Amino acid sequence: MLGLIYEAKRAEARVVAFVRDSDGDVDRPGVIAEAIGKAQQEFPDVDVIGGTAIPVLESWVLAMLGERKTENLGKAAAQAKVVEKGIAAKDTSAMARAAADFSLDGLPEDAASLRAWLARARQVLPPAVSAAS
Repeated sequence: MLGLIYEAKRAEARVVAFVRDSDGDVDRPGVIAEAIGKAQQEFPDVDVIGGTAIPVLESWVLAMLGERKTENLGKAAAQAKVVEKGIAAKDTSAMARAAADFSLDGLPEDAASLRAWLARARQVLPPAVSAAS
């Protein structure tokens, strides 16, 4: 993670955004949060929007489609359910279209990891966009 932020700084980026699947690793969200904190200390001029999709990115897509309890699904179940919704397995373009079409109003309250990521984006992006203008 620090290597990513270092390279972003070298490229004069002001913001880095990423997501990492937990893949069922209960420790991964904490490890990622700790790494983000360390990156912010070492590179304070690069804002980080990052977090862990629980259990996988497909669960976030399901939440964007209005599904509840997606963080309680296993990795395989989340991936299968996305396919049931008409999005081909690992079809990044289709998942991006689903994300582009979703409304925050329909996001289930229990989509905690996605809500945390979005909260950080709302905190970081407006000042970064204003500074770039």
